[in-house]
Amino acid sequence: MVPGTPIPPMLARITNGVTQALKLFHGRAFTCEYKYDGQRAQIHRLTDGSVQIFSRQMKDSTSRFPDLVNMIKELCNSEVASFILDAEVVGIDRNKGNRLMSFQELSSRERGSKNSSIAIQNIKV
Repeated sequence: MVPGTPIPPMLARITNGVTQALKLFHGRAFTCEYKYDGQRAQIHRLTDGSVQIFSRQMKDSTSRFPDLVNMIKELCNSEVASFILDAEVVGIDRNKGNRLMSFQELSSRERGSKNSSIAIQNIKV
């Protein structure tokens, strides 16, 4: 693994229900987590301090999340040279009690088009 080079994600597989999913573990211990309705992001911090964000399709989506890039830069400890973080980016509506926004709302976030109806400042991550 090299920061700056996206890693193919391990994607979920469809089952016919919880019972079938549990059988796949063959009695082994496992952990579950809540599935947020957001966009998958691989966040890479390079040794030069720059940050790149890659989509599930391994496309560079750094320009879509300048606020996230700034947040990562601010939070990084100077002792950490580089890392790769697999994350789920969710939109937060701060005007409605920090309500988590849907995937569709987050997807409407500006993509560099001047005609976009929803600007980055309206959908915080």
